[in-house]
Amino acid sequence: MALFAFHHSGDPVETEKIHDALAGNLCRCTGYRPIVDAALTLDQNPSDRFAREAEAKTASIQGLALSDSYDFDHETFHAPQSLDALLRLRAAYPDAYLLGGGTDLGILASKDRKRFGRVIWTALVPELARIERTETQITIGAAVTYTAALPLFDELYPSFANIIRRIGSRQIRNLGTLGGNVCNASPIGDMPPCLLVLEATFIARSVGGVREIPADAFFVGYRKTALAEDEILEAIRIPMPQPDTIYQAHKVSKRFDQDISAVIGAFALTIRNGTVEKARVAFGGMAATPARAIKCEATLEGAPWNAATADSAGAALNSDFSPISDFRASGDYRRRIAANLVRRVFEETGNSTTLTDVMAL
Repeated sequence: MALFAFHHSGDPVETEKIHDALAGNLCRCTGYRPIVDAALTLDQNPSDRFAREAEAKTASIQGLALSDSYDFDHETFHAPQSLDALLRLRAAYPDAYLLGGGTDLGILASKDRKRFGRVIWTALVPELARIERTETQITIGAAVTYTAALPLFDELYPSFANIIRRIGSRQIRNLGTLGGNVCNASPIGDMPPCLLVLEATFIARSVGGVREIPADAFFVGYRKTALAEDEILEAIRIPMPQPDTIYQAHKVSKRFDQDISAVIGAFALTIRNGTVEKARVAFGGMAATPARAIKCEATLEGAPWNAATADSAGAALNSDFSPISDFRASGDYRRRIAANLVRRVFEETGNSTTLTDVMAL
């Protein structure tokens, strides 16, 4: 199915693209080489039965009106098609589940057999699917999928783009949304640490108006955000990259592709004349919420960017966090890994001749 999706994606039939399409599929019989060889024989523009039937079905449903709500067996599914309609529904039903791509919520239905009562789907709201860019910032709608956002991150923040590629297969990235990942507020979510160091702002909206919430104030508890009951996350605003600043993110998990993080660290370090002038460091998997490492940042700022500083900053994480032990990793392992990630950032950047080379890593 992964290769079937790749076959119809329109992507060039290249080895790198094929490996990306197969990421997360574990083969224990023939190995990957013959699978990749088979993929290399695929036609980039298929005209098979599926393609023909898809075109016919698309033509047959064009012009049909979509209903804004569906009821079945004491459950209601709302599909608003405008931001105003979504806000009215949120105000009327603050306890309803908001559904984006369903990559988290869907598991509750399929695995736990949960009944939701009322669901409000955001995917048909055009205002939430926009991506806007100015000279100073980018604004990403809460319903923008990972796939749609990926080219922008590839261009501006390539290290964070690599984190997105490890979130799931391309099928998952075609559905999963940045807003859903943020509002899920998981302490091991992949995007929150990255958005914390990027100094993102979260745009919240309700029928009563709009307000801006800094990323530092958004995650208020375990799987809890600062959104009010009648608010939705409308968009995420991210400043453009700053000069002389290193942006990196590193994720540690038991399996490289499509696995939940044990620890994820994100870094934004402004370095001039060999000195760290500004540092923003954030981690997931180290506390009940994604959080900045304040003591680590203080150790970095004003210090020379060298191995000793990196090691001191890593040691300062012991004052920032007291991670728990669970089935993914022990607390001691998490502390050691987090410190090692600080050192890794130095090893990958400290000896570079230019920051331009660093930002292209």
